[in-house]
Amino acid sequence: MSVCSVARLLGADGGDFASQWQQVQAAVGQRDFKAALTRLSMIERGAAQEQEWGHAARAVAQRVELEALENKAPPGSVALKLKNEAVRAPLPMRAVLEVLVARRFRACADHVVGGQERDVQLSGSPDTPAAEGVPQQPERFLNEIEQCYQRALAFEDVLKRIPVGMYGALFDEGTVPDALRPTLFDAIAHDLLEFYAWCWQQRLDDTETVTLDPDGPALQDVTGFNFLIPDEAARRSRVLRALRLWQALLAFHAGDDDPAAYADADLNRLQFCYPLVTGEKREERYGAALDRFAHKWRAHDLSSRALAVRAQLAFDAGDAALARVVAQKGAAAYPASIGAAHCRNLIARIETPSLALSSERVWCAPWPQFEVAYKNLTQLHVRAVRVSFEEAFLARHTQPTADAAAARWLVRKPLKQWIVALPPAEDYRIRSHRVPVPQDLPSGLYVLFVSPDAAFETGGTPILWEVFRVSRLALAVDQKPDRVHGYVLTAREGEPVPTARVTVWRKQADGGFKREQVMVTGEDGGFAVLGDHAGEIMILAERQGDAAQTWVPLWKGNARARFEAPEARAAFVTDRDVYRPGQVLRYRGFFWKDDPVSSSVFVAAGSRVNVAGADASGRRLAGQEITCTPFGSCSGEMIIPDDTPPGVLTLAAEGIGAISVRVETADPSALNVALTMPAAGARLGDVLTVNGRAGRDGAAVPGARVSWRVVRHRMGDDPRTAVPLTAGSALSDAQGSFAVTFFAKTPPQMDGADPAACVFTVTAEATTADGRSGRADLPVVLGEAAWHAQLVADAWQTTSQPVRFEVCVQALDGTAVAVPGDLRVFQLLPPEWVKRPLLPLLSDSASGACRTNDGEDSADAWPESRVLVEERVRTGTNGIASGSVPLRAGAYRLVFETRDPAGRRVEARRNVRVLDPDARRLPFTVPVHVEAEAWRIPAGDVFRAVWGSGYARASALILAESDGLELLRIRTNPEVTQQRFELPADAAARGGFCFRMLCVKENRAYTYERRVDVVRRDRNLTLEVEGVPPAGRPGERITCTVKVNGPDGAGCAAELFAVLSTDEAVATQAWWEAGSENQVGACMTKGGFQFQNHGVRLALLCGGWRDDCEPDAWRYRTWRTYGVDPQKGSELPGAERQRAPMTPIQGGGVGVKAAAHVDVAALRAPRFFLPQTVSDSAGLARLSFTVPEESGRWRLTLFAHDANLRCGRLDIPL
Repeated sequence: MSVCSVARLLGADGGDFASQWQQVQAAVGQRDFKAALTRLSMIERGAAQEQEWGHAARAVAQRVELEALENKAPPGSVALKLKNEAVRAPLPMRAVLEVLVARRFRACADHVVGGQERDVQLSGSPDTPAAEGVPQQPERFLNEIEQCYQRALAFEDVLKRIPVGMYGALFDEGTVPDALRPTLFDAIAHDLLEFYAWCWQQRLDDTETVTLDPDGPALQDVTGFNFLIPDEAARRSRVLRALRLWQALLAFHAGDDDPAAYADADLNRLQFCYPLVTGEKREERYGAALDRFAHKWRAHDLSSRALAVRAQLAFDAGDAALARVVAQKGAAAYPASIGAAHCRNLIARIETPSLALSSERVWCAPWPQFEVAYKNLTQLHVRAVRVSFEEAFLARHTQPTADAAAARWLVRKPLKQWIVALPPAEDYRIRSHRVPVPQDLPSGLYVLFVSPDAAFETGGTPILWEVFRVSRLALAVDQKPDRVHGYVLTAREGEPVPTARVTVWRKQADGGFKREQVMVTGEDGGFAVLGDHAGEIMILAERQGDAAQTWVPLWKGNARARFEAPEARAAFVTDRDVYRPGQVLRYRGFFWKDDPVSSSVFVAAGSRVNVAGADASGRRLAGQEITCTPFGSCSGEMIIPDDTPPGVLTLAAEGIGAISVRVETADPSALNVALTMPAAGARLGDVLTVNGRAGRDGAAVPGARVSWRVVRHRMGDDPRTAVPLTAGSALSDAQGSFAVTFFAKTPPQMDGADPAACVFTVTAEATTADGRSGRADLPVVLGEAAWHAQLVADAWQTTSQPVRFEVCVQALDGTAVAVPGDLRVFQLLPPEWVKRPLLPLLSDSASGACRTNDGEDSADAWPESRVLVEERVRTGTNGIASGSVPLRAGAYRLVFETRDPAGRRVEARRNVRVLDPDARRLPFTVPVHVEAEAWRIPAGDVFRAVWGSGYARASALILAESDGLELLRIRTNPEVTQQRFELPADAAARGGFCFRMLCVKENRAYTYERRVDVVRRDRNLTLEVEGVPPAGRPGERITCTVKVNGPDGAGCAAELFAVLSTDEAVATQAWWEAGSENQVGACMTKGGFQFQNHGVRLALLCGGWRDDCEPDAWRYRTWRTYGVDPQKGSELPGAERQRAPMTPIQGGGVGVKAAAHVDVAALRAPRFFLPQTVSDSAGLARLSFTVPEESGRWRLTLFAHDANLRCGRLDIPL
């Protein structure tokens, strides 16, 4: 291979070949593959004769693609055939054909690996297996791709002398000059570097996972970057091989007369290394490196490019002002460069104004505010245009989001217009500012228009709009299956509004609304929309010039429980939670019927049902016709087909009940990876070692490559917010053991006053040379102290009994700690008056209600006034201490404090509210407080609860409902702001009921809903077992006697279901434990009370900000793609064509999302079903079983139920 003449170089893309390529594309577009292949053969021969090797290689690649498409070849066959063509091709074509082979393999990997797990095959699917000869294991597949590049780079010396333009037929044109990547060596090397970056993004690193230190050579100048990488280290890591290639590129261009390629390689090297760097100084060091580069190459237009990257870095970090300064410098340096264009576009983006407004739907005293989020604006112009309810909400095909109607309202004369001044912001950041709404608008419905321009021109700056109402009325609705209840109240005081006129409109087929009902509210302000017709409705309530309304159509149903037949229900138990294809799935089913009329349940004795499965693809598996026993149960089994795809498999009975299990891909070669907890006593700031073991079928696996990583998140936070800390690699020893050592670094925001614990999730992935792999995750909880404490007290506390508390101290691994400590009781100082909560204006929820007792304790922010009690307590050997403190009505904070062995403070806190149930005033200033003596009560007892409000005057609606039947309805006296309620759990409430509360005050709705479980003693069976030894030995045969007693203590006939499982397995649920949807006494409301005042964001009507963006795409020559769309037949543009070869890798640190910890072993553990048996009339039954040989602690779980669905359960450790 020799360097061609300049004349041949200039004629490489001559008009002759251009016309022939056009004919090829025309034939492909017409699906005339035969003609296209003929043309390609002519181009291939002609180009070879004229030594136009770029055209020849392109013709070979496209010919192979078309032949594969015509022959419907399996995935990977194109790459294999191209590989064979490369072996036979003339020397000048081999290097580029090898690159095309690598890119074709990469297309397969891009399609399959992107966003999926590593244990999938990389070159095909179950429906379309890969061609023979294509590597199936990920590591082998990636090694094959890399070997293609290495075979191409074997011609390195020659490639460095060939201008890239000589092979221009293989590339799409870029936007930057070829001087930045002038040779064919540059094009191939950068393509290989892009492959390395892709591997890192997909977590497909080699034997060793490498991360770079911010103070290391990766972000240093070229002199510091030229460090020695040992051959053995490079052999084990693609990242290190990539750094070696960067060093080779920099050395190649170091002596160029034109420094453009050298400088461009150095800048791209920094962008490549930045995502690989971990540590707190990562962004700081990267920014310094870009600044250093821009200064060093200030005489070259690449400095503008570096400054553009630096400015974008600052902008992404939230420092828009710094980004603008840097971008201005870059734009001024070389105004005609692409980097300068990028800088100008970023400046325009920073300087472009932005505007978002939110407010409440209903305006009244106390007046709400606008929440304005803005940037680069100083004032807003606002118009309020009055409209009627009918034209805004009821016109045909018109809703408040209809821009055409809003455009008509915009030209109307506004009732009021005003200007809102915004505080100036010089830092180009979005600021939030609250502005009060006007208080002089008369009651009515208004369309609000907001714009930075007083002219409100439709083609100018943005115009935002929304519909609001000024009113002293409030409306709350409560949707039921067959009706809609509503309550009209005063918005400020929340008191009922009687005799208000309520109009109901029903939606018609043409989209408009027709008036259907007119009614007046009762003394409690309530009304009900009844009727047999179902559909969407709108509601308007009016009284003395004020109005309240629904803002979106409500669904009004027409269900009638009294006409419904008993509904069949089913629940299943399976012998595993995770299966593999080919395994037998054994199940037990339980069938009963729920009668909504009598609110009762009974067994579905003798019913015939069809039980079938459906896999993750939706394919239905063979069903089974089963007859239920007289006790409503059944059993069966099915074989999971070998071709079942991984995912969720659903076992269902004719749509009346189902259970979902997981199917894993059958992989007999999978490794078992186990991680063990570090030594006890570790805390934040320690260096930890987590030991692991790789095995298979109980035997150790030596020499396995282990890639590990550690991420950290605050305890209680979403694990997906975890921050990557570190990563590394190891090899398992002869016993299959390996160790993961890391520094448990404390988050920078934590200090000694906030010793919150952190969860460090260690993930280890082991892979053997023959492609077997396995993975394990281990969460390690660490705090700044070696112990943690918990202080527990009941929520229901009254003055009639002392406050009982319990202190628990444990090590972070759960070990009980016996230690003395100090308990102090502080009296809290509530606010002087109730603080009205702000509505979440940007929330998507339209319910408008403020949930009461939603888990956020407002008392956490209340200051402590004085210490009432201080005493010494000591936990016992179980780590628990208990005590009691008599307290008066009020709010208190119990604080327990001790010290761990290192002297670190260990503290637990608990706020308690003590009530006098007979008092008429709530002793603390919260909007609403609801608490009950117990939320689970025995049948025949009395349910007791207290409602209260910190306002001087407040009223609430209290309801208790069971299956649509109201057991309690009380409107509290507004002068008495604490009231107690009692409800006997009689026959009507024995199925359980829902306790509900609605209180409106200062245009806020406070709601509370909670189920009260009523435990029926007459529904419980008790089980006694004789003959089970204290400790069963593996293989031991046990015969025992089971006695089933009814509620009266006498024996009774019942069906027994027995399960053997290990302690590590997930606990087995009985049918009556399957969920609240199977319970009687369910609340029939649809979503709770919906208050018709909620936050709303103003929508864009028209206009926009001026966009003067100029072209700034930075694109090098990119390799063409030759794939053909099987449907259209045209050449695909391809993801590769659009992909910039050296786009910076996205992500930070080790680039791994934190995986939620799942105890996979517990899910895979089997359950052994014992033969079903029935006790005799005396309640006696004999049970025989053999303790399984498998290691572990076993337990026997017994379930019993009779024909009346009386139930019982007993767990026995073996």
